[in-house]
Amino acid sequence: MSEIIIPSTSVIERVAQESTNISDLTIDKWEKELLSEQGQRRIFRLSGIGSSYSQSHPWSLILKQIKAPEDPDAPDADFEHVAYWEREYLLYESGIPQSLERELRSPIIYATMQPDPSLRWIWMENLHDFYQRKWPDEFFAKSAYRLGYFNGQYLTGEKIAEYSLIGKDTLRQRMKWYLEEYQRYREPKVLQHPLVQKAYPTPVLPALDQLASDYEKYLDILKEFPHALCHLDAWHGNMAAVKKPNGNISTVLFDWALVGYGAPGREISNMIWTAPLELVLDIDNIDELEELLFYQYLHGLKEAGWDPNVDHVRIAYLISSVLIFGFALESIDHALNEEWYEWDEEQYGMPIEEIVCRTGQVTYRLLERVEELNSLLKKLNL
Repeated sequence: MSEIIIPSTSVIERVAQESTNISDLTIDKWEKELLSEQGQRRIFRLSGIGSSYSQSHPWSLILKQIKAPEDPDAPDADFEHVAYWEREYLLYESGIPQSLERELRSPIIYATMQPDPSLRWIWMENLHDFYQRKWPDEFFAKSAYRLGYFNGQYLTGEKIAEYSLIGKDTLRQRMKWYLEEYQRYREPKVLQHPLVQKAYPTPVLPALDQLASDYEKYLDILKEFPHALCHLDAWHGNMAAVKKPNGNISTVLFDWALVGYGAPGREISNMIWTAPLELVLDIDNIDELEELLFYQYLHGLKEAGWDPNVDHVRIAYLISSVLIFGFALESIDHALNEEWYEWDEEQYGMPIEEIVCRTGQVTYRLLERVEELNSLLKKLNL
């Protein structure tokens, strides 16, 4: 990624004034920390001490910097593309994420800026997760309910449902990339790797090949269902449990880059299946978590005033789950990237062989969901 413009102290001071609600706050020194870098996106934490009337005031901010693709013909340069580079910035600028209600909200946005024609800045609050990312099942459940309520509002007409900024038919677009990635795993040298063979003692490629053949049929079915505005990347890494002054804990949902219209049910796929893939949930507990979150999501849809067809919601959830995560053979990535073994073992607190085998088990569970999906479609003559 090419070097990008660093904000001046005067710009930072202006945003710090907004975040602290101290209009005459002055800052002399500040520091920045790079939190993440993915492609053309960087996230920094900026912090320092300001002063007002001889009193010191600590402050901290998150700055998300988004750079336009260098190639004007790149897929994400297209406004219609699922990963259009400017979508999140435009959404925050329009105030759509900030309109969330109840206990689900977006981060507080202090400013959006365009310091350069190819650069966007999103200034937001610095969040701290109350559970330090180790969510209890109760909070997972509450977040699923809140996502259901959020989706349900758009299904009842309570919210305006049609925005030009929102991605359409996004899962169909994403499938091209998923299937390209899947083809990498078919090479003999990959399948013969000792750790890959440990991860998949029973072959999974025949079933995944069938899934790849059927995906268009599944997407055509989804197309006929009602659609709501969805975040579509709502997993624990893109959410935070934030304690309010009254003691309640809100779910804060950020990273709105992939927002699109989706059939009810799609929204919770990421939260359920990313958990075992990121090894924050033992795969043996996936059935219980899935049942809990699916029920709470349905409850949220109903509380928003929409009467869901439970079978259709289940179908949408299953299709989204198996297509997004069925081809995400992360066990193979862990096995092949030997230079990352030490980092992986430190990150997850277990030997690389266990990491590979645990993530491999996720694929088998997803193939069980394919069987459930096909049985349900057959029962409903879909």
